[in-house]
Amino acid sequence: MSPRLSPPSFARGPKSISNVSAPSGCLSKTRLTKGVAKCHLLPMPYQTHPAFIEPHDRTARLWRYMDLPRLLSVLDKRALFFPSIATLSEADPYEGEPALIPIVRGADETRTLRLKSELFKHLNFFNCWHMNDSESDAMWKIYVKGSEGVAIQSTVTRLMTCFVNTTDTVYMGEIKYIDHHKFNGTSAATPFGFSDYLFKRLAFAHEREVRVGTFRSDVRMEFFDDIGLLKTPALGVTAADILLSPGRKGVYVDADIPVLIDRVVVSPFSPTWFSDLVISLSKKLGYIFEVVPSEMSRPSPLYR
Repeated sequence: MSPRLSPPSFARGPKSISNVSAPSGCLSKTRLTKGVAKCHLLPMPYQTHPAFIEPHDRTARLWRYMDLPRLLSVLDKRALFFPSIATLSEADPYEGEPALIPIVRGADETRTLRLKSELFKHLNFFNCWHMNDSESDAMWKIYVKGSEGVAIQSTVTRLMTCFVNTTDTVYMGEIKYIDHHKFNGTSAATPFGFSDYLFKRLAFAHEREVRVGTFRSDVRMEFFDDIGLLKTPALGVTAADILLSPGRKGVYVDADIPVLIDRVVVSPFSPTWFSDLVISLSKKLGYIFEVVPSEMSRPSPLYR
C-alpha cells in the first residue's frame, strides 16, 4: 500500500480521511484550489498525541542554548524557528532515518517509500530543547560558538502553554536513544505506531533532548490519489517536484515569549559587560525578564 499524506505525517498510523492534505492549523474540512489544500486558519493551542511521549514531570527544566542574534530573533519575531528534518539531517545524516526498515515488495514500492521518506523530511519541523535540572558545560560548548551566548531557561509546562495563540498544531515528545542494530520497535509501540523523528542514536544521549514539532502539507496534490495516498512515482520524480516550497529550511511558529521564558542565563565564558547588553536589548524589544550569570561562572566557595 502506498503511504498516506495525513497530518501529522510524523505520526505513523491511521488517520481520518477527512484530515488528508489539510494544512496545519485547520479546524474544518478543506477544499482544493488549483490542486492545493486551503482552509481558514484559527488558533490551535498545544495538543497531545499518542505517538509523542511527553515528559512526565511538567515542572522539569528545559534549556535552549544559542548566541545573542538567535535570542534577539526570538524576541523580535515573537516566534520560535522550527528547522525541517531535512535541515537537521545536515548535521546528523541519520536524522529521520527509519528506526525499523519496512518490508517492501518490488521496485515500485521501494521507490515510493524512499520518496515518501524524503518528502516528509521537508514537511516536518522540530524545535529542540535540552532537559536538565542544571546547566551543561557540553551544551554551552556545542551550541554557543564564542563567548557571547545565552541560554533560555524554561519548563515543560511553559513550553507547552506558550503556543496558545498559534495557528500551527504543536506536539511535544522526548527523544528516545536507541541502538538501531538491537531495536525491535516494542519499546516505542503505541496504538498509532511510532515516529522515526523521535529516535536518535545512542551517541547523542548526552543531549537529553525534548522536541516540539509541527508540520506542513503544502504539496502538489496531483501526486496523490483521492484519499491522500502517494501514487507510485514515475521514474525521475523527486521530492522537489512534489513540494510547493522545496527550498524551505524551516518555519516560524508564533509563541507567547513571556510565558515561554522563565529567565535568560548568560554564558560563563562571556565578558562582564555582556549581561547588561542582553538586559538593555531585551527591554528595547519590550521584555522584562530575569537575566542571570551562569552558575558555572561563580567562584568556588573556597575563594569567596
